[in-house]
Amino acid sequence: MVKSRVGIRLKESIVGANKSSNRSGDLDALVERYKLLRKKLKDLILALRNKHAIMTHVVKANEDVANQIANLAEHSPLNDCACLLPSSESTPGSVVSFRSIHADLKTRTDAYVNKYNQFIVEYAVEWDKVIDARVSTGLKETERLRRDLSHYQGKVESLRASTNQTLSKGKQVKADTAEKLGRNEEKLVKAKEDYNKFATDMCVLIEEVTERSWKDLHPMLVKICQFDATMSADEAKQ
Repeated sequence: MVKSRVGIRLKESIVGANKSSNRSGDLDALVERYKLLRKKLKDLILALRNKHAIMTHVVKANEDVANQIANLAEHSPLNDCACLLPSSESTPGSVVSFRSIHADLKTRTDAYVNKYNQFIVEYAVEWDKVIDARVSTGLKETERLRRDLSHYQGKVESLRASTNQTLSKGKQVKADTAEKLGRNEEKLVKAKEDYNKFATDMCVLIEEVTERSWKDLHPMLVKICQFDATMSADEAKQ
């Protein structure tokens, strides 16, 4: 049985899997839509990660600039306005310098950057993982069932051809051959039922995943808008 399935794989590698028998046209079309969704989602994740990296870099760059200015201004007339940092005993707002402003800004921006990663980037990553786990596992099982169907279909066709050849010569078909044909015909019917049912279920699943993707996108869009608005308003207060 394993050898026969290897033969099916080799045949499909030559003629092309898309030309092989027993493939569901509806499922193939939906799989293409699913692949397009995954590509768009991965592109989004890449863009989100790039923005997160840039925000992290900007925070670090601003801190470095403030520290280098403080180094140059130290022990000069600009010391107080450029270098001072509040101590643990300082009251809020009692120490204001270029360095202290950027230190405070870094603390708040770090919090924003962490929230961006936690609630936006990781949301997109988890969304991708969930649909991949649901669909990819199902597609592998669908392919296994299709290969089973092709296996029994080929086996029944071969047995029928052999039986017809025997009958055409006026000979009687052996009992064990007839039994083997009947047994494989039953397996073929079962394999066809299993594949058709599973392929139909996969069509429903992939259609749900692709058609309702906007519903999964909506919460993230809201979070991005809230993030941008809140961070912009906070920066404007500086």
